[in-house]
Amino acid sequence: MYPFCRHAHVPVVSDFFAANFGTWSVSEADKVLTQRFEGALRPNNDRADARTSVSLAGDELKLTTINPLPTGAKIEQVYRRAK
Repeated sequence: MYPFCRHAHVPVVSDFFAANFGTWSVSEADKVLTQRFEGALRPNNDRADARTSVSLAGDELKLTTINPLPTGAKIEQVYRRAK
């Protein structure tokens, strides 16, 4: 651990950062991306599956969570190609 990073700071830093590893699979027919987290910075994401609806239209890629967060909120991410 770095001298300027104390254990007490880790939860604060992790609130603004997500890291995980695992496998991804795509169902082209259903237009769904499934992420299987084998390990994650946040322990409650370990061994979790995240399903995301994928749509591609022109220069825009839209990802929308299928299984909402515990709060009921859905996350929508939109990416546009730079011109």
